[in-house]
Amino acid sequence: MGLFYDILSSINNPELEGDVSSLETLTKTVQDLANNNGIDPSTTQTMISTVGNYLRSTLKDQRSTVGNQQLENLITQASGSNNLDGLLGSLGGLAGGTASTALIQSLIPESVQQQMVNSIAQKTGLNAEMIRGLIPVLIPVVLGLLKMGTPKTSSLPGNNPILNSFLDGDKDGDVDLGDAFKFASRFIK
Repeated sequence: MGLFYDILSSINNPELEGDVSSLETLTKTVQDLANNNGIDPSTTQTMISTVGNYLRSTLKDQRSTVGNQQLENLITQASGSNNLDGLLGSLGGLAGGTASTALIQSLIPESVQQQMVNSIAQKTGLNAEMIRGLIPVLIPVVLGLLKMGTPKTSSLPGNNPILNSFLDGDKDGDVDLGDAFKFASRFIK
């Protein structure tokens, strides 16, 4: 629940990017993705948790290489300008090919994405090819959620509380993206 509280705090903090509309867009995207593919909520939660676990490791490596501020900049770029609709629209549904998709590929290597697909398939029993088609949507949605903690002004660079909470989780279960999206969906209703 700790990560979800950070998300709510970003919504209530006018200095951060988070707002209810962004959260609603992200949760609706995940719900639509699940509904359109006949995936139940618990399986969806498992998928997001698995993507989150792989992203945590990859983004930690990126942070140690480029630093907090540059990682925030990369996440903002990969999520599409300052507009989450741009993030989702730039993907053209499940087909990629945009600058945002290329940036996502550079942030999360193809080998890591394949590991995500295999892990999700093992945990959920879903078809690996279907999962491969969902990954180009799930990754930007997770990055969009992390982006909600980005400061609106450049006076606080490298100080994204959602990203910091996500990356610095102590493995006690407080930083689970599947749970965060579950609570977000309830919050939006």
